[in-house]
Amino acid sequence: MNAIVPAETTLDAPALTGPEKAAVIILALGEENARPLWESFDEDELREVTLAITQLGAVTSTMVESLMVDFVENIARTGPVSGSAATARRMLENILPQDKVDSILAEVKGPAGRTMWDKLGNVNPVLLARYLAKEHPQTIAVVLSRINPDHAAQVIAKMPSAMAEETVNRMLTLGPVQKDVLNEIERTLQ
Repeated sequence: MNAIVPAETTLDAPALTGPEKAAVIILALGEENARPLWESFDEDELREVTLAITQLGAVTSTMVESLMVDFVENIARTGPVSGSAATARRMLENILPQDKVDSILAEVKGPAGRTMWDKLGNVNPVLLARYLAKEHPQTIAVVLSRINPDHAAQVIAKMPSAMAEETVNRMLTLGPVQKDVLNEIERTLQ
C-alpha cells in the first residue's frame, strides 16, 4: 500500500470515522485474513464498512501503520483478559438469538466435554484408574482434583489401596497448581 497520493487527497488517520478505520484495517489485512472480521459484522456494519471502502480512496502506508499502532495500543491498555464459557455465552447473547447461542455452545462443548478435565470425567473409572496407576501420586492427585468429585471417588475406589491412600493424602494437602504444570499435564493426557 505504498501508493503515491497527492497531498490534497491524503487522509489524516485521526479524522477517520470508525467505519473508515475498519475499512483501512480490512484492506491492509487482505481478503483471506479479513474474512473473520467480515463474518463478525451485522448487516448495518457491513453496509457502513462497505460504503467506507468504496469512498476511501488512496491511503498511505504511514496512515495504515498509524492505525495499526493505535489499534495495538488500545488493545494493550485493556489489560489481561480471561475467557470462560459464561463470557462466551454473554457475548453471543448480545448478537444472536438464544436458540443459536445454545446450538453454538452445545457444539463447542461437544458430547465428551469442552476441556480435557471434562473429557476425563466421561472416562470409565476402571480405565482411568489403570491409566493413572502409571503416574506419580502427586500427578494423580492433581488430575483427580480437577475432575468431578463423584467421578474422582469412583476412580480412587478402583485403585490399589496403597496408591489410593497416598493419592487421597496428597489431594488433602494439595495447594494451588501452577498454570504451566496444569498445561503440561493436559498435553500429556491428550
